[in-house]
Amino acid sequence: MISMICSLFFLFGLPTIVSKVLVPNRGFFGMIGPNIHIQKSTTLFDLFKGNGIVQGVFFGNNGTIHPVKHQIQTDRILFQEDYQHFLRTRSFSMPNMMGVANTAILMIRNRTFALFERDTPYEIDIDMETKTIHTIGKLNKGPPYRFSGHTKYDVEKDIVHTIDYNIFTRVVTYYKMTSNFTILDSFSKQLNHFPIIHDFKVLENTGNVLFIESPFQLFPTMNRVPIVLRNDLPTKIHIIGNTTSRTFTLNNGFYCFHYGDIVESNNDIRIYASLYDALDFNSLNLYGKYRSIVLKKEFNTCFIVKNPILETMNLDFPIPFGDFVILRRVIDTRIGGYVICRGIDIERIIDLPDHISAFGEHAVKEIEGQFYIMTFCQDGSLAFININDENDITTIPVFDHNITLGFHSISF
Repeated sequence: MISMICSLFFLFGLPTIVSKVLVPNRGFFGMIGPNIHIQKSTTLFDLFKGNGIVQGVFFGNNGTIHPVKHQIQTDRILFQEDYQHFLRTRSFSMPNMMGVANTAILMIRNRTFALFERDTPYEIDIDMETKTIHTIGKLNKGPPYRFSGHTKYDVEKDIVHTIDYNIFTRVVTYYKMTSNFTILDSFSKQLNHFPIIHDFKVLENTGNVLFIESPFQLFPTMNRVPIVLRNDLPTKIHIIGNTTSRTFTLNNGFYCFHYGDIVESNNDIRIYASLYDALDFNSLNLYGKYRSIVLKKEFNTCFIVKNPILETMNLDFPIPFGDFVILRRVIDTRIGGYVICRGIDIERIIDLPDHISAFGEHAVKEIEGQFYIMTFCQDGSLAFININDENDITTIPVFDHNITLGFHSISF
């Protein structure tokens, strides 16, 4: 009943907006994240376990904007709303209470999925004609029974790539699948530490899979999450395949949520990513530093390259833009700007005015020959920031202040 009321409010309670400024003629921009107000959340773990919600806008003709919100109807939510009905209709099988579908949105052919790394995807319908979103249902097909929150789809090859990790056996498994989720190949790697792996990369030249093993350990504590990142232990970078297994080791512990780019040559592999020297799931203190990790193939060695200016900035969520990546920048406690990099060289720094605070992952949109960073803001507005002119900023009121933080975005 609660979800029905929310759906009716989202469908009929959000007005169509006619913008007097430049907006895309047709398409959709949205973000997915936990349906939790960050002001009421005290830990990173709280955000990770929040029920997934999509907040977005449909762009229509003549500058019309249609706001929409939809909470993903996961098994967890259906069970919480009416557990007796859920158990009767599911042969008394318990739902995956970790399955919150709040991390990212993946498009595969003409299908759209909401992802979370401890569950299988939920298919959703983003309907351009009716300007609505609804949940179709859970992908009940396995293995794999858990998909990465950063599952990838190769459009040209029509191939899906994902990984799963088991924290008890400490095994990471890669799956290569068709777009219908039929497994074509899989291989695994035994790790030494708890495998909490948010993202991975498939190397273009070889098809091998690269991921980072951070030194997480159980630590007796009164905190809710008794897992700590040991900065004094080494971090390992694994490259695995059917006939390949290589490991590069760095002496200090760090964590990586997202990769900006990976460039491979005959002699080395250069990884560009935001690295966290400290990570505590029991707080919201996060400081990502955009760096390069160089893997020397011939000598099986590696090292980190830093830009002193980037070291002073809190950066993450790298979005590709041609030969560049655009990273969002946290200033104090707000997303207050963006940094455009080629490798770890800074091409441009964009500072937002103090009254504008971005509130989720950005996207890049071309409008009449100009490229704009598109993002939702904490006050519920939608912002367009000209990449080449930071004074060219347009904000359009879309939602009220009842907007929640988005993890990742989708734009088409």
